[in-house]
Amino acid sequence: GASGDAEARAGQISKWTNLDAADPTRQFANRLEADAPPPPPDSEVSPTPPNARILASETGPNGALYALAETEGEIDGQLLRGEKDLALVKYDSAGKKIWTRVLGSTSETDGLSLAVASDGRVAIAGVTSGDLTPDAAGGGEDGFVTLYDADGLELFTRQRGSGFDDRIEALAFADDGSLFVAGRTKGSVGGATNSGGEDGFIEKLDTTGTALWSRQLGGSENDRVTALAVDASGGVVAASLEDGQTTLRRFASDIDDATDWTQALGEGVVRDLETDGAAVYAAGETRLNGRTAGLFSGASVDGADAFALRLDISGAVATEAWFTRFGGDGDQTSPAIKVLGDDVYVAGSGATAFGSATALGDKSAFVAKLGAADGVEAWASAINGRAGISSASGLAIDPTGASDLDLFGLPSGALEVGDTNNVTDRTSARPGDHFYLSVEGGRQKKITIEAGDTYRDLTFKINAALVLDGTSQVSSGVNGQALRISPNENTRLELIPGSEGQDALSALGLPRGVVFKEPIGDTDASSDAPELVALGLDLGAGFTTKEEAADLVDMLDGALRAIRQAYRIATDDPTLRSLTEGGQSSGQVPAYLQAQLANYQAGLTRLGGVTGFTV
Repeated sequence: GASGDAEARAGQISKWTNLDAADPTRQFANRLEADAPPPPPDSEVSPTPPNARILASETGPNGALYALAETEGEIDGQLLRGEKDLALVKYDSAGKKIWTRVLGSTSETDGLSLAVASDGRVAIAGVTSGDLTPDAAGGGEDGFVTLYDADGLELFTRQRGSGFDDRIEALAFADDGSLFVAGRTKGSVGGATNSGGEDGFIEKLDTTGTALWSRQLGGSENDRVTALAVDASGGVVAASLEDGQTTLRRFASDIDDATDWTQALGEGVVRDLETDGAAVYAAGETRLNGRTAGLFSGASVDGADAFALRLDISGAVATEAWFTRFGGDGDQTSPAIKVLGDDVYVAGSGATAFGSATALGDKSAFVAKLGAADGVEAWASAINGRAGISSASGLAIDPTGASDLDLFGLPSGALEVGDTNNVTDRTSARPGDHFYLSVEGGRQKKITIEAGDTYRDLTFKINAALVLDGTSQVSSGVNGQALRISPNENTRLELIPGSEGQDALSALGLPRGVVFKEPIGDTDASSDAPELVALGLDLGAGFTTKEEAADLVDMLDGALRAIRQAYRIATDDPTLRSLTEGGQSSGQVPAYLQAQLANYQAGLTRLGGVTGFTV
């Protein structure tokens, strides 16, 4: 989850072992922080890193941990596209960071769900008001899902929505590799008719992101699907919030089936679902202080209470087996529940308590163990945070358990020592992002990033555009590889941003504007140059009005135009043209022409360095 308040917040991961004991062991706590900006000149105080927090977590088939985070600053040297981007981070079982993938747009992007398949594929989902792909379709805010393979290589990003606001809030993989996505829409999904306000929806996608079927549900008020789980027969169980009431439903497909069932829970919200062969487990919170006949009841209270429950499934019937409330003063929430054998684990947050555990500050994250058969608490533990504030947002269990390697801080499973060199995986750049390159004010040549491009691939594209006017190379540093573009002497290159939302310069850390390499002086040639005449611009007195500033701009603009014209005339000298066009096969450029060129260049350099006035 997160550690610290909104002014100084970092992601936090805690690992617990010895879970069968009455008092489990907290083996380590790692922070996920954004990169701190460089300190100001002559400052001895290091700036505080920008805010970051973990939104969800899941374990992979080899015991690795995947965390979906949001960050307001660079992370692992990767630049952001907007003020806040998402990061998918993979850790080994010892808590060592393996790789990071940054995803975002120039507009706001929020992460809402994470799921990991049995083959190691990872899906993240959320909502964005920008475009994550060139073929994004929808209107307003769009829900999106991005799928990565086990190595963190992006397989696809699907941004498909109605003409109105949409959000994807829940994900679940099926055993056949398909992916269920769910959330809410103000429009229509799959040709359905909107019932009014926001409707909940469920879609089933194949391995390429193509929709196989969809359902849209809800009444005349605002509705949404808040959690998903896939049962043993491949059906999907969805928790929906409709007119303030939570309902659990099971769907075999988009066609009603005899094995489908519906169970009303009442006024509350389910944040997470788990299934096994015979039961469904749910976690969430409610503001009603009672429970009657399987429904939340009683009086509404100021603080929310977290809960966990189990439903036993038999054919088309679901019956409640047990219900456990985690109460206390203030709010308690429960965003995650996991089942392993005869045990149920619940993660939550609370201002004062969570079950038998007491908060360690103003707000604590908690983890609790319950019996799967009866819901009775076995233990509960609080997790502290920076300034006495922490919160939980996810829970992941490694079914292989602990090992002796944990004692030495070593990971289990296959060791991963390398990472992809793809630009779209090592930066926030997306396929289709681009920028333009112009030499000496000539034609703008487009450089486009394609899926699978490495930095070396980009150097080939850039060098092809430069021809002989400069070079592009890959450099290595503490944060990995970077791109360098160097013009030849006396050559001006201009880097021009790509279209809005698809600019590659910012993602690659390249500056926009003119890049120029000053010439190295030649004493023999400059000695032949005629006397240099200054432009005679007296700027020392400054100016105080907008009119004076405008006059100065006009004057400088006129001077620059004159110098550019003179420079073009000089470089278009018949003698020089005969050289460049092959009219003279050998010999040196005349000394007078070298001196003339040096004079014009000196004038340009001096004009560009004028100081002593402000605008």
